[in-house]
Amino acid sequence: MDINILFIDDEVPILTALKREFSNGPFNVHLAHTGLLALHVMEKHPIEIVVADLDMPRMNGIELMHYIDEGYPDCLKVVLSGKAGIEDIATLINQVHIDAFMQKPWKKKELIEKVVHLVKKKRHDVNQHNLLHQQLRSMQAQTGIDELTGTVSKTKLIEYTIAQIESFRRYKQPFCLSVFEVDDYNELERQMTSKELATLLQEIARIVSTRIRILDMLSRSGNARFSLILSHTNEKQALILITELAETLNNHIFKIGRKINFHFAIVEFNDFFLTVEKLLEQANQQLQMYPLKSNIISNLPS
Repeated sequence: MDINILFIDDEVPILTALKREFSNGPFNVHLAHTGLLALHVMEKHPIEIVVADLDMPRMNGIELMHYIDEGYPDCLKVVLSGKAGIEDIATLINQVHIDAFMQKPWKKKELIEKVVHLVKKKRHDVNQHNLLHQQLRSMQAQTGIDELTGTVSKTKLIEYTIAQIESFRRYKQPFCLSVFEVDDYNELERQMTSKELATLLQEIARIVSTRIRILDMLSRSGNARFSLILSHTNEKQALILITELAETLNNHIFKIGRKINFHFAIVEFNDFFLTVEKLLEQANQQLQMYPLKSNIISNLPS
């Protein structure tokens, strides 16, 4: 249980004493005698907990805690001070989340126990959070939901496609598979943050979900690729629906402040012996070789 701890104090003898007291435990000790140096240390090392004085020149402890709170929100923060007044303590409580306040002179055993307790609790909370997240992902997989976009999972899409095939074979009910994706997604990945990309994909899913029919089914089948089952729909009908969807998507100004281009493919299931795998393969091949671009899709022959 190695703990990366950073002590910050403008008095070198205090730093020396703290390093000595924490040298015999499960600690990787880092020292800084200014707030600026402390931030520099935190850039280079995965600090779990900082113990800082308040009364320091240039950047005082309250200012430093603000920087740490903004830049390292998961880092535990302990104030160790002998000159903190009621106003300072009130500021720390009201403006900056600190995990503990201890006065100088400190007691070695008490300080070590406090640090170990805080880190153990933090790690336990993180583990519990990760466990709950894994359980949620497992539940989403079982219910067939894509975690990012809220669309159905690929497994559920395949199950639904099989049901559509059975309907075609029994009742001659046609259906189509449309696959569409964002143009030049690799370029967008280089230009945008992961958060912006996630927001974009969520917005695409939301727009499409509000425009498809009850029996249609949408799934995210790749990074920026979506598959759409158009139930009880022949190719001519599908072309009309996808044309409208293409116009909506390509004319929409997304939250990132710009329009995004898409390309589409449509495959009608019209072969008794066609399998799900072959259907998906045909749609993906068409998407790569003969994509329906938004500016020409409405001009395709019926």
